[in-house]
Amino acid sequence: MEKGRAAIPVSFSWIIYTQERRKEMEWWLGYLLVANLVGWLLMGIDKRKAQRHAWRIRESTLFAVALVGGAAGSLAGMYMFRHKTRHARFVWGIPFILLVEFILLLTYGRSLRY
Repeated sequence: MEKGRAAIPVSFSWIIYTQERRKEMEWWLGYLLVANLVGWLLMGIDKRKAQRHAWRIRESTLFAVALVGGAAGSLAGMYMFRHKTRHARFVWGIPFILLVEFILLLTYGRSLRY
């Protein structure tokens, strides 16, 4: 044992480990909440711009937000605002991205078990 350092019992080290994992999960959940909120808002903003014949948000931007974790919010926004629901790329693409994100979340979540 090093001089001046107390040994941490195994049970306490487990508590520290689980607290670190919990903080990591809280960060990811916060990130996903923000990403989905942005996806939902962008769908609403783009719908509003379409109604006013204004400059629109690029489809690539809408897909990019979905790809970085905002697929659930984008999908909710699509149907809540009835926007992009006639475009096959969105009707099939956004749910597919959501499915992939869900699988990744399950896989990643299992690796965080204590």
